[in-house]
Amino acid sequence: MHKCEFVEPPVATTHTFRSKGTPFEAVLGDVELKIKVAKAPLEEELQGVAIISGGVWHETSLVGSERKPFANYIFGSVAVPALATDRSPISPFDMSRSMRLNPRNEVVAQIYGFVGLNIERVRLELEKQDRERRNAAEAKKLEKEANAIAEIINKDFADWKTQIRKVSAQFSGRTDVFSGTALGDDEPVLVSGTELAASVVDTTGGPGPMGAGGSSDQSSASGGRKFESTLDSSDATADRVKGRPKRNPSAGGFRVDFANMGTEEARAKYERDNRTIFINLEHPQIFAARQRGGLEDPSLRRLSFEVAFSEYAIALASEMAGAGHYLDPVDPITDIRATINRLAVAGAKLYA
Repeated sequence: MHKCEFVEPPVATTHTFRSKGTPFEAVLGDVELKIKVAKAPLEEELQGVAIISGGVWHETSLVGSERKPFANYIFGSVAVPALATDRSPISPFDMSRSMRLNPRNEVVAQIYGFVGLNIERVRLELEKQDRERRNAAEAKKLEKEANAIAEIINKDFADWKTQIRKVSAQFSGRTDVFSGTALGDDEPVLVSGTELAASVVDTTGGPGPMGAGGSSDQSSASGGRKFESTLDSSDATADRVKGRPKRNPSAGGFRVDFANMGTEEARAKYERDNRTIFINLEHPQIFAARQRGGLEDPSLRRLSFEVAFSEYAIALASEMAGAGHYLDPVDPITDIRATINRLAVAGAKLYA
């Protein structure tokens, strides 16, 4: 039995913004927005700013920064009393049970503008800090080490996918065994363009700021128009694009990165959307190995490989389990053990 309670993720920095003295004050009044930056990437349900009014939570959103670099580190809250007292003809609340506010309402539009502007400020600053970090001499050494780990992982990943597809095709007739997982190819989505005939099925919610791709006719709050391919008379045209952001082409599948994620976080963390394995430099075990002889110490190098290999093995099994490919709970354990053994053999030369 486990006691259920919310534990706030470890926070690296906290930023406070007030609407007072800004154009947003006329509608929102003097409200305070707190944006926190986590030490490690957050699960999707923890990302975004919670919009509260009268003590009631209404929505949590990144307001257009979804899937942008470092947006998955951002969370926080803002309390807007004007939302609960609004009596304008256009209700601020969406009655469709979407758990979203109505962007056509003036108060909601101003909240989105205020929150979205400051989220983007924080996110761009995180990008700048990351570029500076990667330019440092130590960061370049870590990047080289991360690429060496990723090379072994991606070689195994390519071989593993080929083998799994062959076995799946023989026994189940399925070749797209990775559909619905982060291990598969990106699903195509439609955005405004000229490539094919399409019909508009929704005016918002398509691949815009809060969707997966880009669109030239998107609202600032909830994405652009949502399209569907059609063979009948069309009312629009669209282009087909990939559903998720492009990954680093040099990675070939998985990326590995070192990050300071705090002593409370695990040794490594797998970020599904970007298919990245983060190794936590502040974990007590890894920190101790680093203190002993710096980045050149063999014990740190060996430990980094073992940590990344283990996280990769768990990620593979988790993705396949989530897609329903295991019937026996022993199967993923067997696969994890086999994956770690394959990587141990492939990386044996690194321990010499």
